[in-house]
Amino acid sequence: MQEICLWEPENPHLYEIRTSLWKNGEMIDARVDITGFREAGFRKDGFYLNGKKLRLRGLNRHQFDNAIDRHLTGMIKDGQC
Repeated sequence: MQEICLWEPENPHLYEIRTSLWKNGEMIDARVDITGFREAGFRKDGFYLNGKKLRLRGLNRHQFDNAIDRHLTGMIKDGQC
């Protein structure tokens, strides 16, 4: 197998994965999925993507609280969180 190119924001290398399901010599289902491979995670000093430190520039918070039927973002704006 060849070396895998990792997905990066500057070079989003993607792979096509073909899967087929066979029964008694006949293909009964098939699909194609597109995916990328990367290593991502937080360390004590920040976020790392493929072993390189990456600065995150803001995150969206659109979480929903089913108990009170409101968006968490609205609760933060209203000073309830």
